[in-house]
Amino acid sequence: MNYINIEGGGSKITFTNIGDLEEFDFNLDDLNEKADIEAVFGELDAYAQSSEIDLSCDTKQCRVINPEEIEYLSIQRDEEEEKELTLDEFELINLPLSDIEELIESSEVGDTIYLRVEHGNFLFRIETEDSDVGLKLGYFDCSNDLSNFDLLAKDYYSNVCDSLVPDYLVKKSSAILDEYKFEPNIIYAKLFRVIYNEDSNTKVLEKVETPAYYFLDDTRIIDEL
Repeated sequence: MNYINIEGGGSKITFTNIGDLEEFDFNLDDLNEKADIEAVFGELDAYAQSSEIDLSCDTKQCRVINPEEIEYLSIQRDEEEEKELTLDEFELINLPLSDIEELIESSEVGDTIYLRVEHGNFLFRIETEDSDVGLKLGYFDCSNDLSNFDLLAKDYYSNVCDSLVPDYLVKKSSAILDEYKFEPNIIYAKLFRVIYNEDSNTKVLEKVETPAYYFLDDTRIIDEL
């Protein structure tokens, strides 16, 4: 049995379609005062953490690690001692953004998308019988799906692009997630409307003009991710 260990900084990113806000007693156009914004995001935070959201909303979530924030990579084969690795020893498998794109395309124009970003420190311990399978990581290379113009227009992908996806091993092979830990130190959210873009003939997200709302920020390193 082989174990791949990955530790580093990254994000858990969740896109949730909360629909036409029929369940909520607020209007996005009225979010001008600080108290109103805090009340709305507080309600959405509670909703996002409840199991209800999984039953009533379309949700896409991805867990990614920033290659520049990797702290430790290693493999332990059978009874051998654990061996530290470098990222260069992994094969990176380019992944499409299709899951998130499908969520947007299946939404109705006018729907509200709640984007929640949790940034912190990850630990993945992945168990696999095949050491070669273990030395592969998913990678979101957004340049395959998005032009430079798209990358500017679709800034909601900024936390996803150029990131490693350890879950690729579990989804695409016989590997299993033996241990997983995540300690967020920054949590924030944004709201988007689904609109139709005639130039691209697709649905895209348009940011609701409210500040990104921080539920947790112990680091104070950056103003906005």
